[in-house]
Parts: sequence; structure tokens; C-alpha cells
Amino acid sequence: MLFHPAPREPIGEDHAIVIELGWRFAQANYLTHFFGHAGFRDDLIFSIEGHVTMLSRSSRVLGNHHPTTRAIAASLKLCFDEQLDWTLDDRIRNWLYVRRVLDGDFPPDRVEFDSLSDYDADEKWMVIKFLQRLNVEVFSKYE
Repeated sequence: MLFHPAPREPIGEDHAIVIELGWRFAQANYLTHFFGHAGFRDDLIFSIEGHVTMLSRSSRVLGNHHPTTRAIAASLKLCFDEQLDWTLDDRIRNWLYVRRVLDGDFPPDRVEFDSLSDYDADEKWMVIKFLQRLNVEVFSKYE
């Protein structure tokens, strides 16, 4: 029987394997909310938060067009589009701007500031911060 020595250095949270494991953990939380147990909405929120964290990390480390980053974005989209049950009273309302960013050609390479006019003022700044976390350039045509 062969024994492999333990790695001397941890691989770190920016390693592609750790990113994939974090994404799969968020995905598993999303799937468990379908069992409808007490607190299932909290599972959904926890999953969305995990997906956003892993999407940001994957975007930074692997790039926006990497297959893993795109798969995380698609998985995050499912959290909004296919869930057991939620209402606008849930904390999910704080995350709805993320779903709107995922529409269309995601991820965009650049976003013009004026194209964000569909968002109200508070939401616009949350969208800009989210896009910046994804290394998407937000520019003004007046620069």
C-alpha cells in the first residue's frame, strides 16, 4: 500500500480546486433548500452569498471568460430562477440587483456608466461595486 505524504503547504483559497469546492458547497446549499425544512430560505440566501463570493474569486483568479467562472454565474442564476419559494419580504430582495447583472451577455468586458440608468441610485452603486468585484471596467463616455 502506498502512502502519500501530506502536502507541506496548503494550496490557498485562490487555487482553482478550492474555488470549485466553494462553488460546489454553495450549489449543495441551494439544492438542500428544496427539501423545504425549517430555515430553507436561509439556505437559499446562504447559497446566493456563497455563489457571489466564489464568482468574485473565480473572476479575479481565473478570469471572467473561464469555464468555471461562467458555470458559477449560471449556477447563481438558477438560485434566483428556480427556487422552492420566496417572497419580497425575504432577505433575497437585497440580492435582486445581482440577478439583473447576470442577464444578457455575461460577463461584459466593459460597462458604460450611462447604461445603468435602469437602476435606482442605491442599486446603481451596488451594481458598480459588484461589477468591479468581477473585474469589469465601468467607464463614462465623458472620460
